[in-house]
Amino acid sequence: MRRNWNEKEEDRKKGNQFEHFVTSLFDKKTFDILEGTRHYNELRPDQLTEENKATDMKFKHLGTGTEFYVQCKYRSSMDETLEWTKHRKLILYRSFRKQNKCKFFVAVSIGENPHNPEKLYFGDLSKFHHCKMWPGTYEHLERPNPKEPIDFWKDLK
Repeated sequence: MRRNWNEKEEDRKKGNQFEHFVTSLFDKKTFDILEGTRHYNELRPDQLTEENKATDMKFKHLGTGTEFYVQCKYRSSMDETLEWTKHRKLILYRSFRKQNKCKFFVAVSIGENPHNPEKLYFGDLSKFHHCKMWPGTYEHLERPNPKEPIDFWKDLK
């Protein structure tokens, strides 16, 4: 079934809200946001960014200077499987990571509220082997507390 314009716009809005939630997990005293999607300046106007078409955000850890990218995917529910991305996008992400020789992380949420997801999966792109997630296959990437701030040494190493 094809989705109408209003449904697609609502999905985009929730995706943007989830990106805002993810940025809130990165403490401004520890991380700097170097790039973000076009709408990002509206979400966090205190940190201006450049547009980046390949990923949602680029961060820098202030203590080490390590730069890395984060791709956010919001999904309202999970049935038998969850398609967190399309195959062509997964190929694009892998190619971007290889060409730029960079750290690349993925954040996938499940839940009706993008500001308060029921589940949050976060990990290095290399740990996301497929475009779909099946129950039990990505439990090792699930954050016990979705609202817990990202820890550079635990979550990004």
